[in-house]
Amino acid sequence: MQVLLATTRSWHLGQTARAFSNRGALAGLWMADKNATGVPAAEYRRCWPYHLAMKPLYHLKTEIWSERGMYWLIGLWKLWLRAQLRAASAPALDVVQAIMGFGTELKGSDSALDVWTDEP
Repeated sequence: MQVLLATTRSWHLGQTARAFSNRGALAGLWMADKNATGVPAAEYRRCWPYHLAMKPLYHLKTEIWSERGMYWLIGLWKLWLRAQLRAASAPALDVVQAIMGFGTELKGSDSALDVWTDEP
């Protein structure tokens, strides 16, 4: 079974990605943060459009603007993720794990995945 981990920010998926990678079950770790997880570069993709749009907000003293920006710019993430799933270089995968609320862009996508979320 191959698992794709997808998220805008790393949250705690780095540890999960490392565990899947060590077991040969990681299809990919796709996120906007840098790869500080120890996951091999071949299994990692960075969402540069989202990261570059968010970068000015990362440097503000208050985190509220970074959090608001995360939701304002989710459209960039959705477009990038859909393009990655449709690309010829997309890995073979069986399951997608995303942070709750950030996996909805996978619902109804053109991929062959059945994505399970706790959202209606």
